[in-house]
Amino acid sequence: MLALSFTPWDETLCVNNAYTKPSVDALWQISYICLQRELNFPRLSTIQIFLLLLNQVSFDSVSVENPSAWSMAASLFGMAQSLGLNADPRGWNLPPWEVRLRRRLWWSVYVEHTWRAVTHGRSSMIRHDDWDVSPLTADDFVTDTATPALPEGSQSPDYMIHLCSLTRITDEICRLFFTLHAISRRPLLETLISQARGPRQQLVDWLDNLPESLQLHPETQPSAEHSIEGHAPLYVTYYTAHILIFRALLRPIISTNINPSMLPASSTSILQASRSLMQTITKFLCGLDQSEPHMMSFDRDLLDTWRKALRTRVQSWPFLRFAIVKVDAIYWKGLREPISGP
Repeated sequence: MLALSFTPWDETLCVNNAYTKPSVDALWQISYICLQRELNFPRLSTIQIFLLLLNQVSFDSVSVENPSAWSMAASLFGMAQSLGLNADPRGWNLPPWEVRLRRRLWWSVYVEHTWRAVTHGRSSMIRHDDWDVSPLTADDFVTDTATPALPEGSQSPDYMIHLCSLTRITDEICRLFFTLHAISRRPLLETLISQARGPRQQLVDWLDNLPESLQLHPETQPSAEHSIEGHAPLYVTYYTAHILIFRALLRPIISTNINPSMLPASSTSILQASRSLMQTITKFLCGLDQSEPHMMSFDRDLLDTWRKALRTRVQSWPFLRFAIVKVDAIYWKGLREPISGP
């Protein structure tokens, strides 16, 4: 079931499954029923199964807010606590392989739960003072000598290590700006800017400290064997963290209860920085034209470019359908009317 998304890249399966494919729904039902039997007596392998099923391609490509996914993420965290994964096992009387596995599993649970909270608009259930597993190192990815060797490059732990550190920054951003308490306080823009300096600097430092193996080189033509950047999703999470910060900073600027002429001077720099971010990731942030009418045409062209890019790629990448629905909704709700105004 999990491998079906990769069949187009397999020399045999791309032909065998060209006309008929196994039923994903039937496979999911079998997997889910088997998983329920494990819940009464969870094991480390149960955590692994949960992580795999949570990353199954959604049945509905235009909806990312499936309540069942968040319920499974919450159950995953509960099982991790039951198994003691939130405690660092390095001082326990366990085999070295299990210590390494426990540490990797905890950080996998932490990453999965944190980003599920982001995508579902929920608060993380993981408390900062309720776990003490230290950051992963290359030693945590040592495998038994009997394990068949993987191709060189696929064994590098750099991706997971830096994804974990980036997730910690993102978790702090969410706790700082997106809890119910933080939103209800309605802080001033200057206060938000001051709070955002720390996380923004952490993101800059994170990017500067990336190893060469995780650097993107867009100027280099990809070879036939490496036509897909395997670490590109790491940059998606990086830019998502930036979006979260600017989303918080834009909150008082795009408020319907404020006169654009009364906005502080710093709002102009925030708007310009947001536009620069949009250019980098081709992402639209609504409401930027309210106090900067001379940028309306630029913003509209940027949105048109992003919409066209989605439409040309959605046939090959069905998971982009959710994004194109959100962008189409902006046009459907009448984007042309405010654009054509004075």
